[in-house]
Amino acid sequence: MNDSTPKHVAIIMDGNGRWARQRDLPRHEGHRAGTESVSRAIEFALEKNLDVLTLFALSVENHECRPLEEVQFLLALLLESFQNNTAKLHEKGVRVRVIGDRSKFDNALLDQIQQTETITENNANLTLVLAINYSGRWDITQAAKRYAEDVVAGKQSIATTDESHFAPYLCLSDLPEPDLFIRTSGELR
Repeated sequence: MNDSTPKHVAIIMDGNGRWARQRDLPRHEGHRAGTESVSRAIEFALEKNLDVLTLFALSVENHECRPLEEVQFLLALLLESFQNNTAKLHEKGVRVRVIGDRSKFDNALLDQIQQTETITENNANLTLVLAINYSGRWDITQAAKRYAEDVVAGKQSIATTDESHFAPYLCLSDLPEPDLFIRTSGELR
């Protein structure tokens, strides 16, 4: 791979509801169709030898603001996707990592995420990061809390706090920063 080829591509999976509405379909059909796009994105990432593919699947804001029925459908769809695809991802050498606030997930989804991460943890062809119930603000907040705990425990010092000391507490600190962000809805922000 030459230096101009991205090593880490991040995709904000947005627009499934609009896609469904344009076709006079229920919103959940847009979300279901989005799972096919995920499969294509993973195949593309493997073909192009990317190191990391991050998919922003459900933001904290959407988890809190969308109708409960839609959020429950999305979480059930995620569970189904993990159940149906973990073995395939493992066979292709894909390592799966889930980032985000897991505190609102039911036990079935939590167990499946743990199982998928464990099964794929030693794979090296591609790291697939799934951001579920994630936001940058959430990540900074959880990192700050953990950093503060280490300050109290004497493992860190306020006097030496800088980016190099704080960054390891962020979810993706061990991965390269994204070279390319794509928003699937076509919206520019």
